[in-house]
Amino acid sequence: MGMAFRFIMNNLGDIVVGKVFELWVRLTAYKPRPASSGGRSRLVLNQKRERIHRNIGIRLGEIKTASPELEIFHDSILTDLFRDLADLEAAYAALGEKEAPAESGEPKFA
Repeated sequence: MGMAFRFIMNNLGDIVVGKVFELWVRLTAYKPRPASSGGRSRLVLNQKRERIHRNIGIRLGEIKTASPELEIFHDSILTDLFRDLADLEAAYAALGEKEAPAESGEPKFA
């Protein structure tokens, strides 16, 4: 046990650098791939939606701590975030319509 502990202590820097390098290689090799042609657009829209939701939550927290009696709809930053969210939802709906197959009046049989 004494020799193993001594070896570890002598080479601790190399071990740490090796582990950091392995982590860096794994993180740079990971690239999420979209499942379909519209997958990339959906991924971008989902990321924007999450960012807007996060910013709305942050702004609501700021308003609550600064002046809890202030109505949220009188805040210009918050109304802009809600407007951005509505535009994003419209773009998401348009993307869904673009990818949906054109439906005819005839029933489809499997």
